[in-house]
Amino acid sequence: MEVGCVWAQFKGDHIDALEVLFTALNDMSYIRQDDHRAGTSYMILNNKKDANDQIATLSAYNDKSIDLYQTVKIEEDITVVNIQNFRHVGIEPMVKLISKKLGPWCKIKDISAWSRFDNNQCSSGD
Repeated sequence: MEVGCVWAQFKGDHIDALEVLFTALNDMSYIRQDDHRAGTSYMILNNKKDANDQIATLSAYNDKSIDLYQTVKIEEDITVVNIQNFRHVGIEPMVKLISKKLGPWCKIKDISAWSRFDNNQCSSGD
């Protein structure tokens, strides 16, 4: 199971912030995989319990909680389309545009964006 952590949440100081996460994992065996293109670090853990424990553990850096997500194994007949940085376009017009352009060719199962849990703010991916 993989747990991902996007570097953008640390505003350029991801190396020190990731050390906070890795220190919390000192009693688990895992593989670290950095995706420099996506700006994300993955912790590949041995089992689902370890992944769930890591997600449930609250970690903070500079008095801000560190957001983690658990990756999902994609079925072979599914294509994932990532649209990075939809700057200067609202989230609802973006969803309508995606539905209009891709809807006739395929079945859209999910459209998601990074958002805060405490309000309706979505991130543009920066």
